[in-house]
Amino acid sequence: MRQLTLVPLSAGADPLPTRFIRQYCETMLIPYWIECVDAPGVGITAQSEADALILLEEAFGDGRRARHVSRVHDITELDQNHVVPNMGNWLKRGVWYPLGHEHVARF
Repeated sequence: MRQLTLVPLSAGADPLPTRFIRQYCETMLIPYWIECVDAPGVGITAQSEADALILLEEAFGDGRRARHVSRVHDITELDQNHVVPNMGNWLKRGVWYPLGHEHVARF
């Protein structure tokens, strides 16, 4: 069995430079479920609600207008019979439901 040896940081050393923390916070992504007025709902992961609405516009144009936007905190909040088995990668920025609109995210 290997033994773990802890090595103390030298004085003034920063284990995680603040520039990395800032960069992480700036790109934090949030999954949203957007209920639409006259169409099925859309799942989008974005930096903010405003960013999600921009992606909705880029993906669908005027074809889908948002009625209500809510954060998805857990996958169990989604329709387990239809949405979950047919969704894309919700860990990256873009449309993950319905499939076929992943191309709108640019980073």
